[in-house]
Amino acid sequence: MIKSHRVMYIDGHELRRLFMGGVDWLSRHVDTINNLNVFPVPDGDTGTNMLLTVKKAQSFIENLGDDHIGRLSESLATGARYGARGNSGTILSMLLRGFSQGLASCEVMDAQALAIACQHAVEYAYDTVRSVMTPQEGTILTVARATAEAVVSAVESESNLVRLLDRMVQAATVSLQETPELLPVLKDAGVVDSGGAGLLALLEGFQRVV
Repeated sequence: MIKSHRVMYIDGHELRRLFMGGVDWLSRHVDTINNLNVFPVPDGDTGTNMLLTVKKAQSFIENLGDDHIGRLSESLATGARYGARGNSGTILSMLLRGFSQGLASCEVMDAQALAIACQHAVEYAYDTVRSVMTPQEGTILTVARATAEAVVSAVESESNLVRLLDRMVQAATVSLQETPELLPVLKDAGVVDSGGAGLLALLEGFQRVV
């Protein structure tokens, strides 16, 4: 979905709208994501767990009367931490925590702030996972890293957030399709990573309403 309009920055109000669009789009794909779930445990609940996580995060910002994007993203991260379910939901909450740290002092988010926040998100998630175990590639972590790298690379020549979000979705899509090559259990089952698919669904939801 390529859009032609320009968005140079967003405030907390717009971030709230984007996040709610992401939650809605994820909710429409829960069953598909659940059916991909074979790692780390094939219990068919990745989509459900990720949806519960982001719905809790959404509940923390729905009626928040503050358009400061740093404070709103902090509330998102706090809600996600309280609502985190399952492996992918927990990692998603880590990504939101790191993202919020990258935006902590920002009233609005422009392209540079987005790149910094995405980089913080991935670094925080990897570091947190690494504190207890070796991060597994071919998962939501891999897709998140590819997405952040795409933003950091593109921001040198692109300041339109709409175009940057397109790049993020494209990078996440490519990375997701490559997950079976990084995680043999996925290849054996003939599926892509369920957590990565959930992250892509969120990004596509943002893209639909930006």
